[in-house]
Amino acid sequence: MKPEATRHRSARGQATTETILLTWLILLFFAATYQVYLVNQSVYRTMTAVHQKLFENAFDGNCYSDNDATCRYNSDKTANIIWRPQEFPEVKIRIVNLFTRWGMPTNLVVESIERPPAPSKGCDVPCKHTKLAVGNYWPILDCLIGFGCLK
Repeated sequence: MKPEATRHRSARGQATTETILLTWLILLFFAATYQVYLVNQSVYRTMTAVHQKLFENAFDGNCYSDNDATCRYNSDKTANIIWRPQEFPEVKIRIVNLFTRWGMPTNLVVESIERPPAPSKGCDVPCKHTKLAVGNYWPILDCLIGFGCLK
């Protein structure tokens, strides 16, 4: 009689252990899903903020009402946006605390894989850049008459 009671007790212990392990796996799955959501949200918010700033600068650079030599189509730094954390706090990615205990860094940011860090420009990490050429094209009438519009 005693061996059967021991068998039931060990079966209950195994079921409890399996339930706890399964609960941890489900918790880990939900934490990983939430972390992917946080990264996606950070990237989306950063891209929309940069897009807004880019077109604000581009609108100022278009000067469509002025038709003089100072407002010509160019790709200078009129609409050049650097994704600095100081200007765009959205580049910082929030981290689920469960992963920080296992060594995931807490200061993750959206960064470039192409550019080196440039602390002189406010980029301690490799900052992404977005650039847009702005301005008016040369007047067609000036080109037809031959005023040297393509110098």
